Formats: sequence, C-alpha cells, structure tokens
Amino acid sequence: MAAPFPYTLDPSANKQPYMYGAICTVYALAVTTLALRIKARRISRACLGADDFLLVTSLVFATAQFIDMLLLLHNGLGQHLKSLSQFDRILKMFLFSDVTYYCTLAFAKYSILLFYWRIFGHVKAIHWPIYTLLSLTTGWLIEVVVITIFGCTPVASFWNFTIKGEHCVDFVKFSLPNLAINFVTDILILALPLPFIWRLQQSVAQKVLISLMFLCGGFVCVASLIRLITLLQTDFSSIDESWYISDFAMWCTVEANFAIISACLPLLRPIFKASTSYVSNVYKKSTQSLSRSNKGSSRFSSQTHGISASKSSDSMEKDMLPMHETQIYGGKPVREHKGPITIENEVSVGYETRRQMETRRDALEKGGSWSYQTVR
Repeated sequence: MAAPFPYTLDPSANKQPYMYGAICTVYALAVTTLALRIKARRISRACLGADDFLLVTSLVFATAQFIDMLLLLHNGLGQHLKSLSQFDRILKMFLFSDVTYYCTLAFAKYSILLFYWRIFGHVKAIHWPIYTLLSLTTGWLIEVVVITIFGCTPVASFWNFTIKGEHCVDFVKFSLPNLAINFVTDILILALPLPFIWRLQQSVAQKVLISLMFLCGGFVCVASLIRLITLLQTDFSSIDESWYISDFAMWCTVEANFAIISACLPLLRPIFKASTSYVSNVYKKSTQSLSRSNKGSSRFSSQTHGISASKSSDSMEKDMLPMHETQIYGGKPVREHKGPITIENEVSVGYETRRQMETRRDALEKGGSWSYQTVR
C-alpha cells in the first residue's frame, strides 16, 4: 500500500521557495488581469455582464485554493514528511484544494463561453457548439467534484490510513481521463470563435490580429498539458506525499489562475489603446515643452549677453565704436578727443564715462555749468 516510514532521504531538501514564488505570481496576475478587465468595461462604457460575474466567482474559488496552498506549504508541502500527523493534515487540505481547483476551471470556462455568446450570439451557427461545451463542462465538474469528495468510503479514510475496510478509487486512473477531457475542452473552447472571426467583413490583417487576441487563452492549455505530464511522473504510492505531490499541486494552482488570465486577455484591448494614447500624449507634450524651453533659453542668452557686455567697463572699452566727443566748459570747448558709444540691446543707449563724470564734478565744484555733446 504505502512505502515504509521513516524513509531514507535528505531531510534538508526543500521545494518551497520556488513554489511560493510560482503560486504568488500567478495569483497576483489573475487578480490584476481581472481588475483590468473590469476597468476596460468601464472605459468602453459597457455594463458588467454574466460572463464578468462568472469570472469573479472563478476568482473567489482561486483565492480559496491560493490560501489553501499557502497553508499546505506552511504545514510542510514541498518538504520531506516529518510525522504521520503532518501527513493527515496535508491530505485533508489537498482534498479541499482539488475541489476549488475544479470549480475555478469550470467557472472560467463558463465565463469564456458566455463571452462568445455575447459577441457572436446573433450567429445561430455558434449556438449549438456553445450549448454542447457548456453541457460537457457542467457534467465534468459534477463528476470530478463528487468523485474527489466521495472517492474513499468512508470519506475520512482518504487521509486516515488507520481506518479498516476502506475502499478508495485509484487516483491516477481517475485523474488521467479527467485531465484529458479538461485539455480537450480547453482546445475546443479556444478554437470555437476562429471560424466566425474569419467570416467577418474585415481585412486579412485585422482577422489575424483578432484571432491572435482570442488565442491568448492558449496559456491555460500549456499549463494543463504540463500538469498532465507531472501527474504521470508523480509517485502517489509513497507515504512521503508532502514531497512527491508538491509539483503536481503547484501546477494545479498555476493552471487554475492561468484560466482566469486567459479569460481576461481578449477583453483588454481598451486598456492597451488608452495606455498607448496616454504615452503618446505625454511624449508630445514633453517634446513641445522641451522645444519651447530651448527657444526661450537661446533668446534669453542672446539678450543677457548684450546686457552684460554693455555693463562691463573693460569689455565696453573694446566693443565701442569710435566717435568725436567735444566737452564744453562755460560755453567753450575744453578738449576734443575720440570717445566711445555703445548699443545695449534695447535696454539703454549711451552712458557717462568716468572721464565725463570727473569733468562734470570739477565744473560743478567751481560753480560753472557743464554739458557735453557728441559729434559723429
């Protein structure tokens, strides 16, 4: 039945660090994409529909699974088993995690199918495929939940190996066909809108872009396939299940959250358009502001250059144009010499030289009158 306990393995081995990283990352992405989906609906001024509420329900189950996985890791999932009591706790929580996983996937599929109905509902040819996939998903959900909960008789024998006369279904034989059905329905749901997209009166390039937008849901198919491969590699016969089922449990969480992300991606186009428009506007404003500031600084520098040059006594002597200056004292010329003149860039024209100031001061001290005139 189960391998003998204790086992001879390295007790320090630990898968928990990358498991914490994986489940926290995908859950955060699921919450973020759902929030962006609701924001996109508001940008489009569209009311929330049944498909949106079904996806919110899916996220509720995903949140319960996420919390359960954190508790599983806290109780030793991803490490080698240390006691039989720990083994019981892990199996109880793993049973709950399985149920929430199946519900998350089913409600995400319901949401996608109702989204197709909202977009292509006027096309009668898509009605029966949607009805068929809804029925398959509902039958699959009922079957897996019932067998998961009541797969062992009595139910407590699933985690308590001391109960005698128990009867349990073979988990691997039960899981393989159900995972195969899940994978096939994912592919069918993913491919369902493509024939109707290519009937639209659009250009080939637009049809390709719309098809790629819907095919973004392929992430969940990849995760489902990896989970199927992991199932085949997992040893469910060992009592050290806290170690051997850890990867399988992690991929259950990854696939469930990818289902929510895949359901949101096709509706995020308004977010991408709004973001692109915002970045473009910011770039244009910054470019225009930089251009104006460059023009203003060049104009200001040319003005201040003229003003500073006219106020520097040394530079004024060099930059002045020659002229004939005649100073008159008491109505008679005192002396005549060549002097300077400056143009100070629309601030002031001319100035009084030091020699003129001294001459005026001397003349005023002697009680005479003084003036000077400039003769070119």
